[in-house]
Amino acid sequence: MLIRKNGMSISSTEKGDPGEGKERILIIDDTPANLQLLVRMLTAHGYIAHPASSVLS
Repeated sequence: MLIRKNGMSISSTEKGDPGEGKERILIIDDTPANLQLLVRMLTAHGYIAHPASSVLS
């Protein structure tokens, strides 16, 4: 299931509802500070964040 929140697409798992923190999120940004901030924020809410600096990572 794909859900849109505040302009962001979030994919939820079949077992959990969005917002339960069981989802995996791929973060792609070429600015290391942005990646670190997003990983910290999402991890604090229980999400599994996978950072990448490009689509080739």
